[in-house]
Amino acid sequence: MKEKHRTSRLELLVAVILIGIFTALLIERLTRYQEYAEKAVVEATIANMRSGLRVRMAELMISGSLAQLPAVRQENPIGWLEALPPNYLGVITANQASTGNWYFDRDARQLVYRPLHTRFLETAENAAIPEIRLRVVPAGAAEKGTAQGPEKQPLEGLRLVVENRYVWR
Repeated sequence: MKEKHRTSRLELLVAVILIGIFTALLIERLTRYQEYAEKAVVEATIANMRSGLRVRMAELMISGSLAQLPAVRQENPIGWLEALPPNYLGVITANQASTGNWYFDRDARQLVYRPLHTRFLETAENAAIPEIRLRVVPAGAAEKGTAQGPEKQPLEGLRLVVENRYVWR
């Protein structure tokens, strides 16, 4: 009788340990999928803003208002989207931002995303607070490499570029 009692306790202990291991694996996998989803949404939002910039430039070309193109460099890229992302905080300073949100850095004139999940995110600077920074620059400015700089060249177009390199594995 005691032998059977010990066996059932041992079986229960093994079952609890296995359930614990499977639960830990499941939680790890779910957090990985949450980060995949966050990465996909961020990259889709960036792609939509790039499309919005192209539409904005096309509107200026059609209306014959290309002289306003330099002013577009100062615009908030979020304004080019049809609908604001639900996690957009607005035009604020960097110290007011929180993770998992977009904001337009008033001082740097850059659009910034601070990821919520950063386990698989690597930034070039390995900053204490990882973030993805976007800026509007003249098209071809990096390729031309003139000594005059982008402000002295005639503006041919604009691009939305990632200011700080990142790899989200």
